[in-house]
Amino acid sequence: MINPTAFFPRWVSWQLGQLGALAILFSCLGVSCKSSQTGGNPGPVTYQEDLSRYQWRDYKRLSPDELAKQAQAAPAVTMPAGNGTQPTGAANAELDAVRATLAENNKLLRYAQGYRVQVYSGNSRDEANRLITQLRLSLDQDKPELVYDPPNYKVKVGDYFHKYEAYRLYVQLLPSYPAAIIVQDRINLDLSRYKK
Repeated sequence: MINPTAFFPRWVSWQLGQLGALAILFSCLGVSCKSSQTGGNPGPVTYQEDLSRYQWRDYKRLSPDELAKQAQAAPAVTMPAGNGTQPTGAANAELDAVRATLAENNKLLRYAQGYRVQVYSGNSRDEANRLITQLRLSLDQDKPELVYDPPNYKVKVGDYFHKYEAYRLYVQLLPSYPAAIIVQDRINLDLSRYKK
């Protein structure tokens, strides 16, 4: 096989490569220019649509006569005749049955997403059990729980639907447990606390 660099120095082959790239570039430009000139394109397409009906109107600046014209042009809203009673018949019975089914299903729920106060997270089970004993003595309603999330033991207190409810307990525990934080967690549902 013949080595092309044997006949030409390196700078000559580099220049030929550059000239080849320029020739390809200009040929592509020439083709694209010719096709746009001979394609019969009439020119730029203009978009025209009346958007004035979507434009914001400042009703405070309208004259009273203009406001009256607009009020007359608007369709009238009529309420159905009746005294506001509840619907009766089959539709009402079906709705009551669905409502009763949902209420029964909700009674079976045991868990929900909520918030707890995490007092401890570490790898010492003895320390976690000691904190649980302290918390049981100091808290009335809220029961602390030990959760093993390998390799850590976590002590969590409270079952709250809302973060602001957990924040009350957090403020109460913070002086004694400075590592306490509020965490989002699966909470146990005790619906008796929320019945009126």
